[in-house]
Amino acid sequence: MTDSWYLIVIVVIAALVVLYLRGRQRNQRSGGDSLPGGDAGRDFGAEREGTRLTGMSTADREWETASQRRNQENRERTEAPAATRPVPGPDVVDRGPGG
Repeated sequence: MTDSWYLIVIVVIAALVVLYLRGRQRNQRSGGDSLPGGDAGRDFGAEREGTRLTGMSTADREWETASQRRNQENRERTEAPAATRPVPGPDVVDRGPGG
């Protein structure tokens, strides 16, 4: 009886491997990257953004606009050319790596 159970387990595992490989091969043949239902060209980001904006109050929109403005100003400040950046004073010592 034990030998027949081993045989059944081996046959089931082999069948699962064959089914997996067939499904994988079929997926590669059909383009695999496209989403089911023909949504490959759909812009989910724009839909999500539209839904998000519809649920926002006026105060939320104003806060988001101000926050984006602050972030932009911070980015511009950190990306400023070296000539416009403030030079550290004499009390600042660069000790190099591990310093």
